[in-house]
Amino acid sequence: MKNGVVYFCGGTKPILEMLISIYSLRKHYKGEITILLGETSIEHISKLGLNKLDNIKIVTVPNSANDDEVRKHWSTRWRAMNFANYDKVLHLDCDTVVVKPIDDLFNHIHNDKSYITTFDNFSNCEYSTWANHLDMYKENDNWFKINHVKPLYIEFGLMGWNRGYPYFNDVSDMCKKMKDDQTAMSAVLIKNGRKGFSPKSENFNVIRRTRNYYRLSYDQYFEVAVWHLTTSKTRYPGYSVWWNEFIEAYMNNYLGFKTNKKIIEELQPHVYKAMIKRNYPINNCFSGHVYLLKNSDII
Repeated sequence: MKNGVVYFCGGTKPILEMLISIYSLRKHYKGEITILLGETSIEHISKLGLNKLDNIKIVTVPNSANDDEVRKHWSTRWRAMNFANYDKVLHLDCDTVVVKPIDDLFNHIHNDKSYITTFDNFSNCEYSTWANHLDMYKENDNWFKINHVKPLYIEFGLMGWNRGYPYFNDVSDMCKKMKDDQTAMSAVLIKNGRKGFSPKSENFNVIRRTRNYYRLSYDQYFEVAVWHLTTSKTRYPGYSVWWNEFIEAYMNNYLGFKTNKKIIEELQPHVYKAMIKRNYPINNCFSGHVYLLKNSDII
C-alpha cells in the first residue's frame, strides 16, 4: 500500500507557509510528499528548487486561480485532490506546523473510501454563524429546501481519505456557489449521508487550531502532532509556533533562505520586514520560543 502527504498551493501567498510546514514535517516524516501546484506558483517553486528535494513530487494543476480569484481557487483546490496518487492520503493545509511523528495517522483513516477523515472536528454545529449557512444552502441548492438538516462543521487543517474518494468534484462545483470551501464541503457531506469520521471520537487528539489567547507550557505545545495556524488577510503569520519553525529553517539555510534573503522578501514581504526588524509575535509562546525569537541572529 502506498501512502503519502499532499499539499495544495494554488497561488503565491501561501508558498512560504507551505515551505515551513514541509520543513517541520520532514523532521518527523520521511515518506512521500506531493504538492498539487497551481500554475501561478510554478515560477517561484522552480526558482527555489523545491522540486529537487527528495521524495517530493510536483503535480501541476491546470486552470488554477491567482490570489485574488478566491472562488476559483477553492474550486480548483478540491478538484485537484483527485490527482493525489496514493492509496491513503493525508492532506495538510499550507498553514500547519508538524511537531510530532504522523506516520501512524494513516492507520486512523476510515477504511470506506466514501468517507472523509478529519483529525480535529466533525460535528453538528449549533453556532449561529454556521446555522446561518443553512440559508445559503437553500439559496443555492433546492435539495436543502426539501430536506430539513442541521449545519455541519468540518476542520480542514489535517484530513485523510482513501484512493477514489468520490465527492471532490461535487465539492469543487459547490465552491462556485457557496461563501467558502468549508461551507461547500459541509453541504456536500450533508447531502451524501454525513460520511465524515473523526478519530477524536476514539480519544485521538492530533490537531489543534492556534488562538491569540493561548499561553502554552512546553508539554502543551507537544501534546498534539499538528498545529493549524490562523493567519490574517495579509497572510502574516501571527503565532510563535510558526515563527519558531521559520527561524530554525532560516538558521539552517533551508532552501537558501539565509544566503538569499530576497527569496523571503519575494514570497512574503510582511514576513521579511518583521524578520529584519526582529519584530516577532509572541502569541502562544512557551519560554523556548521566546528565547529563540529574542536571541536568533537573523541578520
